Amino acid sequence: MGYNFVTLDKALVDEAYSEPDNYYPPFGVSWLYRWDFTRGKVVDWSQDPEPDNNPVIKTKSLTLFDKVRNRRVPLELYVRGELQAKAKAGLLNLPVVIINHGDTLKNTDYSFIASSLAAQGYLVASIQHQLPDDPSSVQRQTVFETRKLRWEQGVKNILFTLSELKRIGPNLDLEKVTLIGHSTGGDISMLFASQHTDLVAKIISLDSLRYPFPTTDSMPILSLRGNDRKADEGVLPESGATIITLKNAKHVDMCDRGPEKVKLEINEAIVKFLRGQL
Repeated sequence: MGYNFVTLDKALVDEAYSEPDNYYPPFGVSWLYRWDFTRGKVVDWSQDPEPDNNPVIKTKSLTLFDKVRNRRVPLELYVRGELQAKAKAGLLNLPVVIINHGDTLKNTDYSFIASSLAAQGYLVASIQHQLPDDPSSVQRQTVFETRKLRWEQGVKNILFTLSELKRIGPNLDLEKVTLIGHSTGGDISMLFASQHTDLVAKIISLDSLRYPFPTTDSMPILSLRGNDRKADEGVLPESGATIITLKNAKHVDMCDRGPEKVKLEINEAIVKFLRGQL
């Protein structure tokens, strides 16, 4: 099989060139993005089987220290290499995603989401909220009250992380960030969004169960639900959020240890939501 050359006029007759002329930031006007965007598809270069076509995703482990609370805040950062270089050169500001892990899990247990979003052009900061030397939670009358102190600590971790990212990464768009949280991390995200609405662009809950979703039209919410847990009464709103149950996903599957099929479903839903396609 060979190739035939045609004139420019003949090439432009192709119906692809009559598609809407979408601009897809931060990548610009690549035809690949135009076509896939108009067809409702997701471009995820991290899944490209051709190594030469994969973006270089840089990862960095960083431990911040909050002197006020005398507390370490470990981070795992993910960013697309060439976009980081452009940001450092002042050519663009990278949008930021904050990932909040589930109970007993680690901030490194969501690399499938972080790498996918870094490939899409985000700087992803995954926070380690639970530390080995943290005291055991004091049991209170309800699970909600028992875990509330942990959620509040998570909110402080996010605020501190944002302030430090602003200091060490001046070419980041920190005016409003996207929050992603699994289980307890989703509860932390919802509490943060309720208290600091002005700092949040969008929220993605991976089967969070306890803290009620904030009700506001200015902050789109996506909730991906597993098939084996039920959120507490009053947590999920009757309207104002996009709620999708993943039929093949259990609560514990929404991290790196989950089946590949489930992880692909999660990534596709997240990217479509961030693009405004859900």
